[in-house]
Amino acid sequence: MVTLRSARIAANQDADSLHCLITDGRIGGVIELPEGSWWDWDVLHFDGSQLRLAAGHDLTYHHGLEVLFTDVAYLACPTQFRDPRFREPTFDERALVRRHVGEEPPAIVAFDADAPAGGDLLTCLVAARSVEVVPGLVYRYWRDNLAAGARLAPHVRPPEQPGSAPCRSRGCY
Repeated sequence: MVTLRSARIAANQDADSLHCLITDGRIGGVIELPEGSWWDWDVLHFDGSQLRLAAGHDLTYHHGLEVLFTDVAYLACPTQFRDPRFREPTFDERALVRRHVGEEPPAIVAFDADAPAGGDLLTCLVAARSVEVVPGLVYRYWRDNLAAGARLAPHVRPPEQPGSAPCRSRGCY
């Protein structure tokens, strides 16, 4: 895992970088996403505090990258989007977050993305205590015998076995 605190700060912006600000020792700078096809994105998990975005070239069966935000204070992001262009938040975006949160959070991430249905670019903002980029193969369906480093998405559960209590209650012997 790479956190923004330990990330290499880059002087330039590009589509494969995640941007937020450095102000008074707060988390910030630029981290580079690992090489890969990160054009399809979705909200894999959000519980009001932790936000997990997943990315890959086709999210049907697996994804290869997650961006994890903890202690989310502000969120303006669709559940699915494509080809995000991460950038530093504007002065007005930072002011908007401060108005809603009451202070400037440690990390503000801004990006513009294509909506799945096409059309105009969507402007997205996430303000949180921390941000981590977590690369690795994550399956979105149950599978046994995972390769080293692979894992299952948080929502994946093993299939019910015939004769188990839930199955018996539905009469499916």
